[in-house]
Amino acid sequence: MQSGQTKLTGGLRHHASIPLYAGDRPLGIINLATRGWRRLTRQELDLLTTIADQVGIAIERARFSERSIELARSDERSRMTREIHDTLAQGLTAVALQIEAGLSHLDAPHQARRPLTRALDVARSSLDEARRSIRALRPSSLENGSLAEALGALSRGFTADTGVRVRADIADVGALPGEVEAELFRIASEALTNVGKHAGAREATLQLEATPRALRLRIADRGAGFNPRGARRRGLGLVGIEERARRVGGRATIRSVPGRGTSVTVTIPRAPS
Repeated sequence: MQSGQTKLTGGLRHHASIPLYAGDRPLGIINLATRGWRRLTRQELDLLTTIADQVGIAIERARFSERSIELARSDERSRMTREIHDTLAQGLTAVALQIEAGLSHLDAPHQARRPLTRALDVARSSLDEARRSIRALRPSSLENGSLAEALGALSRGFTADTGVRVRADIADVGALPGEVEAELFRIASEALTNVGKHAGAREATLQLEATPRALRLRIADRGAGFNPRGARRRGLGLVGIEERARRVGGRATIRSVPGRGTSVTVTIPRAPS
C-alpha cells in the first residue's frame, strides 16, 4: 500500500504549504515537496515564511503597478476627450457655421467676406489649440531631460518593477521635435509593457540609434512570441504602436515567431540638413 502511494505521488513523500498574504488578504499558497521523509526544521520554516512574505509583496507590487498604468491611461484618455470637446470640436463647429453663412451669400461677395474671414480666424485658432494639446501630452520624463535620458530611466524602472533585465544601447540623438520624442517614448513604454505582460522573457533589449537618414528605435525579446496573424485583434497594443509611428512620419515593423521572441522596430526618416 505504501509502495502504491509513493508511485501515485511520483516519489514525493514530504510536503509543506506556506500561505501567501498581502497584509491580511490571502493571495495563494506556496507548496514544497521533497523525496526525503523528514520534518522541516524551525529555521527552514522561518526561511520559507520569509520567502513567502517577499513573494506576496512582489505580487502585490506587480498588481498595483498594472492598476496604476491602467488608471494613468484612463486619465489620459479622459483628458484628451475633454480637450477635444472643449476646444477642437467647438472650434471646428464654429468654422462650419461661418462657412455655411458665407456660402449663403455667394451672390453678394461683400456679405460673404466677413463670415469666411471669421472662419479662417477660428481655423487658425483651433490649429494653435491642437498644437498646444500635443505639447501638453509630452511625457513628464521628457520635461527635464533628453529622449536618451528618458529611455534610460524607463528601462531601469521597468527592470525594477518586473525583474526583466533591459540591455539598453541608447545613442544621444540630439534635439528632436517634441512630438517625435513623445511618440518614441510611448512606443518604447508600450513595447516593454508587452514584454512584461506577455513575453515571459528574462531579458529584453532597447536600442536607439541615428543615421544620417533615419532615427531607429528597436525593442526586442527572446520570449514566448506569438503568431502575427490575428494578433492585432487580440490587442497587445500593436495597432497603437503603428499609429504612433505613422503620426510622426515613421513606420513600425513588428516581427514575432512563437517560441523565439518578438521585435518592434520604428524607423523615422530624418529631414536632410
